[in-house]
Order: sequence, then structure tokens, then C-alpha cells
Amino acid sequence: MLESEKITRLYFNAILRKWWLLVVCVAVAVVPGVLYILFVAPTFESQIRVLIQDRGLLVQKENYQRKDQEFLTTQAEIIRSPLVVKRSVEKIAAVVSDKPDEDPVKGIIKELRVTTLADTDIVRISFRNPDPQHSVDRLKAIVESYREQIQ
Repeated sequence: MLESEKITRLYFNAILRKWWLLVVCVAVAVVPGVLYILFVAPTFESQIRVLIQDRGLLVQKENYQRKDQEFLTTQAEIIRSPLVVKRSVEKIAAVVSDKPDEDPVKGIIKELRVTTLADTDIVRISFRNPDPQHSVDRLKAIVESYREQIQ
């Protein structure tokens, strides 16, 4: 018998003697994942990118980048503002939350993310919700409310 066959047979016999340890390790690795999949509701995130430009900004070249970033940050905060979110709730009713006494506007703001993309005039808006269609509809309503706010 070859040396490599002897080593292979030794490993195989060791695994057969400790088969229960292998089963326990697999169970410890797989069971939490299965439980997570069974008991945690999926959450969907929708994203939209919005081009925002300040057409009335007249500044010198050296100050333009800083002013432009301040403008985008301000616009991002306006999008997340309770006023804009409340208008979106008036357009599309909020999904009933697990906490009935919670203000729907505050619940939406918790799941709403607005970030500026570096060196661009683009703002990324994302919203998380268990219902994928509601997530998309909510984003559309927020963008429409924002447009109404700035006009």
C-alpha cells in the first residue's frame, strides 16, 4: 500500500470515529442561518438619484466647490425634512407600523437616507420598507414633495 493511501485511510478513519463532531459543527453553522431566514421579515431598499443644480449661484471659481457642496447638503436636509415627508404622507398613506402610537413622519424619516455623491450635483435618496412597491411609491412621493417645496 502506498504512503498516500495510508494517510488517506488514517484521515477517513479519524472522521468516522468523530462523525458526531462534524455533525455538531455543521449544525452550529447552519441552524442560526435557517432560523434567521424563517423569522426575520425581509426589508427592501429602493434608491433614486436626483440631479440638483443651483442655477442662481454666482460665485468666484475658487469658492464654487465649497458653496456647491453646502448647497447640496442643504438640499439633502430639505428632502429629509418633516415638511417634505409629511407632504409625501398626504400623497401616499404611510404603512401601518408595529408601533401604532408612533408618528408616521418620524417612522419614515428613520428609514430615509439622503446622501450627496462626491464631486457631483447628484443626491442619492433611499428608503427601506418591508413592502417593495411601497418603498418605490414613497420615494416618488418624497421627490415630488421636494419639487413642490423648492418651486
